[in-house]
Amino acid sequence: MLGVAVWDNPEDTRKAMTELEITWPVIIGTQQLNEPTDLYGIKGIPHIIVFGPDGTILARGLTGDDLANKLAEVLK
Repeated sequence: MLGVAVWDNPEDTRKAMTELEITWPVIIGTQQLNEPTDLYGIKGIPHIIVFGPDGTILARGLTGDDLANKLAEVLK
């Protein structure tokens, strides 16, 4: 799992990571870091993309039970 936080103040991102107990790696950038958003067509946040081990996109835009079910399927 990898998080990307590029449109927020880096300090706000770090604070949220602590409050939400996020333990996975997160790319923390600034408003000028657009490569991840441009590369994957991200127009808004949050935007969840599930990648396969080979880097292909398996799903995007899932939330709640749909996301949990997809992750359970992928992690079998």
